[in-house]
Amino acid sequence: MTTDRVFLRIGPNGALGADEHQWILYRAGNAVSFVHSTKLILARCIQEKEIELSPEGRAALELVGEAIEAMNRVICLSAV
Repeated sequence: MTTDRVFLRIGPNGALGADEHQWILYRAGNAVSFVHSTKLILARCIQEKEIELSPEGRAALELVGEAIEAMNRVICLSAV
């Protein structure tokens, strides 16, 4: 179990982390999803993995969602 890349607690049993390629969704300290896609996909993973969101976590994910989209654009442009 590696949670050294966690940067945001999104609820009582969930956290969000990242590496240079993707967002990492943690549940109870374990990596459960690796998302290199859109905010919509991240939200679906949160729901499917039954991660509870706190009000603060929900608000923070709104901001993180914009970063996900920006990261994807940068990765796509750098691959050209």
